Amino acid sequence: MSDGNERNVLPGDMLTVHDLSCITGLSERTLRRLISIEVIEPDERTPEPCFRTEVVVRVRRIRRLHVELGVSWSSMPLVLDLLRRIEELERHVGDVSYRV
Repeated sequence: MSDGNERNVLPGDMLTVHDLSCITGLSERTLRRLISIEVIEPDERTPEPCFRTEVVVRVRRIRRLHVELGVSWSSMPLVLDLLRRIEELERHVGDVSYRV
């Protein structure tokens, strides 16, 4: 999804809310809401919140959960926490299986 405002993003770049909006397709308003409910956290808050490029993967995942699965913004923190726990358990089970 490109509107002509996308820019090449390199690891280590810092992204503004506007940059992140262009890259992920979420509105700046929605991204600010995600910041307010602490689903995404800016790396720097002066003068404009900025994000490391790694946040793009997380925001795209959040967008997919919302658009494709209908997860509400207010439920997003809980859903993301549960997914993180599942991933940790899967890693743990994989470690245990590898040792056996």
